[in-house]
Amino acid sequence: MFKPLPDSLYRSGRLLGRAAATILLCAAVSVQAQDLNVADTPTPEMLGTDEPGGQLQEPYAGSSDFPTHGITVVPRLSVMQTFTDNVNQASSGKQSEQVTEISPGIHIASGKGRLRGYFDYALRAVGYGQSSRSDSYLNALDTVGKFEAVDRILYVDFTGAIAQQAITAFGTQSGAGAYSTTNRTEVSNYRLSPYLQGRLGDLANYVVRMDRLVTQSDSASAPGTFASQNSITIDGTRAERTIGWLMDVSRSGVDYSGGRYTESDLSDVGLSYAFTPQLSVFAKAGVEANNYTTVDKQSHATNEVGLKWNPSERTQLLASQGHRSFGESHAVSMEHSTNLVVLKLSDVRDVSTTPAPFVSAVSGFVLSALSLQRRQDLTLTLRGVRDTLAFAVTQTESTRVDTLSTAPDDLARGTVHQSGARISYLHRLTPVFNLGFIASLQQAWGAPSLPDSWLREFSMNLTGKVTRKSAVAVGLRHASYTGATPYEENAVTFNLTVEF
Repeated sequence: MFKPLPDSLYRSGRLLGRAAATILLCAAVSVQAQDLNVADTPTPEMLGTDEPGGQLQEPYAGSSDFPTHGITVVPRLSVMQTFTDNVNQASSGKQSEQVTEISPGIHIASGKGRLRGYFDYALRAVGYGQSSRSDSYLNALDTVGKFEAVDRILYVDFTGAIAQQAITAFGTQSGAGAYSTTNRTEVSNYRLSPYLQGRLGDLANYVVRMDRLVTQSDSASAPGTFASQNSITIDGTRAERTIGWLMDVSRSGVDYSGGRYTESDLSDVGLSYAFTPQLSVFAKAGVEANNYTTVDKQSHATNEVGLKWNPSERTQLLASQGHRSFGESHAVSMEHSTNLVVLKLSDVRDVSTTPAPFVSAVSGFVLSALSLQRRQDLTLTLRGVRDTLAFAVTQTESTRVDTLSTAPDDLARGTVHQSGARISYLHRLTPVFNLGFIASLQQAWGAPSLPDSWLREFSMNLTGKVTRKSAVAVGLRHASYTGATPYEENAVTFNLTVEF
């Protein structure tokens, strides 16, 4: 008599079967793309990561970085095997596990015509060899684009993202990805923004915009959000004029499924003055009516001053400071780039409706009411012939603006502080193989009844291309967490990604 196969093999078989169907679909799409004479997409060197979606395709930073080629369609399949000594991130009673992750995905990019942008999606099927958990499915989405509906008049901007997000900054933190702690939820974020733009003769330029943002999660403790904003901007600044003028009118609203609806009307007018083509300043004043701290709207005076300085094509500085109903607001951004150095600095204090960005030196947390956040970011990248060294530092201070909301989240306890730092080093061993090291630290403090949260992670990854359309990665990772439930974890990962 033959012995029955282990349950882990049955689960792996089910995962492979589901992935096979997706591979066939991706292959069919790839053949159709070739029939349409779609240009080949250059494949960047693969980076070692626990997020297999999009490993062979680096995300674009924004609309200004859209590809310049025509439409490309690149299906792919990633298979990752992780060996961990603490799959549950437990303080005691560690359990070893072999985690198999199969992730079919597709990357579509358009750099010409009316539609410009990219779409990257992966479905992640996760199985556990020792049956420590049930099989699961995760989604990973990253898309940004612009559609020109009517020539030079009507446009539609859109963005979308699906990723794992921490529910609370003081729960157990983890960068393990697929099998991370219960303090994680899958958050989706979609934004649609149609707008009209044009000229009012020689008087001014105008933009009429509608913004709609929807945020959802698969956790009952992380409610969804619907935000909207309608705005009209008229800018009478002209390059040949020293003095210009501007006017903004907007209405915005935010509705939290676990909280209440808040609304704000803002109107302001201002003047600008150009000292030189590279240096200009502006000043604005207006009125804001909102119900952030009251049941009905109340009016408040607003003001703002700022400057714009572009000393060279490689360097720019934007800075503004103002007064709103919640107090001081400011925004500072500076960027300097050369072939060897890229430096970016930002410091913003303003109302925030959604969690922190998915890609950051801190993980952020889920919001259930309107908040006030000061966020400071510094990134520095140094590029050599064979080496790249990157630094990223983030610090945030968040407090609740909507004092009438009783929705439970971290800000219901008071002000929350977060900080994080990340250092990465990449060395090119050969034209197709890289060796990378990453060290990161993030912390959270401020909750009166909860201990501070510290997460330290170190990883080493060997990545490279085996063929023109396939890449491998081998990684080592160590994580150490100090907080309500401290733990340590060590893991080894193997990853294969194939494009079709």
